[in-house]
Amino acid sequence: MRPLSGGMVSQVELWETDGEPAVVVCKRTPAPGDGGLQHEAKALRWMRAHTEFPVPEVYGLVGGEEWSEFYLVLEKLPGRHLGEARLSPAGMEAVHRQMAEHLGGLHSHRGERYGSAVDGDGTATWLEWFSPRLEENYRDTERFLSDEARASVERLLGELAEWLPETNAPTVVHGDLWHTNVMVDDADPLQPRITGYIDGGALYADVEYELAYLQVFGMVGERFLRYYSQWQTIRPGFGRRCLVYWLNTMLLHVWLFGTEYLDRTERIAQEIAEIG
Repeated sequence: MRPLSGGMVSQVELWETDGEPAVVVCKRTPAPGDGGLQHEAKALRWMRAHTEFPVPEVYGLVGGEEWSEFYLVLEKLPGRHLGEARLSPAGMEAVHRQMAEHLGGLHSHRGERYGSAVDGDGTATWLEWFSPRLEENYRDTERFLSDEARASVERLLGELAEWLPETNAPTVVHGDLWHTNVMVDDADPLQPRITGYIDGGALYADVEYELAYLQVFGMVGERFLRYYSQWQTIRPGFGRRCLVYWLNTMLLHVWLFGTEYLDRTERIAQEIAEIG
């Protein structure tokens, strides 16, 4: 057993076995934990059953009250994550083309309500699902924010329906796509191949929630959006609405990982105030 890089919430390890498959990935959290690995196992199984979006097979989930930890055992996808992949500029463009096609297919799946695709519940409108989470992330971090940033977020919360009009149908999204969750076979740096996506959440959301997250850490840019638009329509004004989703992501990261994300949070809040 040896640790793998990339895990920020769970401990992630590569396990070599004396059978088949020869290697597996194991994610570990303390038991009983917060249910995260249980939900991840359900989400991955749901995505494999209902979509063609490439995610790893779930071999097993063990743990419980009598265990000290939960263990989620997964298929080891070939290659390395995108943050470690050795790619030429042409290779990165090829990755973005493949990602656009994969997400274009995933985002063709629609539902009736917003929320988890595996839990069978949800909300009738997107803001009923998203607004409480934005407010919760803000309340958890407001003590770190400047007076100006707090005023900007408070105003945004009161005007959220104007910023995020209800126009998109509930759409299946991965929910946490960034560099370490995209696995790439980079044996040929000119013609790399995406082998799959890890840490999937299987969420019915406004599709812009996912598209904005793809950009918040600089994983993709305008070129990716042009490729993606060959598969799905991007509504006018998306760049403005991105700021709301970026703010939510930064607030969550301040809460989970510390104040290193605070400067970016403040800048986004200021930009929202200037536009508002």
